[in-house]
Amino acid sequence: MRLEKRKFKLADENGDEKLDKDEFAAYMMPQHYARMMEFEVERLKSKLDKNYDGKISFLEFRADRVPLLILLLLIFSYKVCYLLDI
Repeated sequence: MRLEKRKFKLADENGDEKLDKDEFAAYMMPQHYARMMEFEVERLKSKLDKNYDGKISFLEFRADRVPLLILLLLIFSYKVCYLLDI
């Protein structure tokens, strides 16, 4: 919740505590807005840094992708079984 509030405040460029069309776009797609990039990098870094040492090791980087790879393999296996009528 704290991160979302901080992200909202960064997106709210004029500080009126409401998001107009541009500000909402910045909130939803922060990678496209310079003012949001530092927040987004820090958010991703904190998500990946499992041992909280302030750095992302290769193992930490890879560990975040393993569940996605398993999901993709399951979907692929399902589609292959469906196509082969197994």
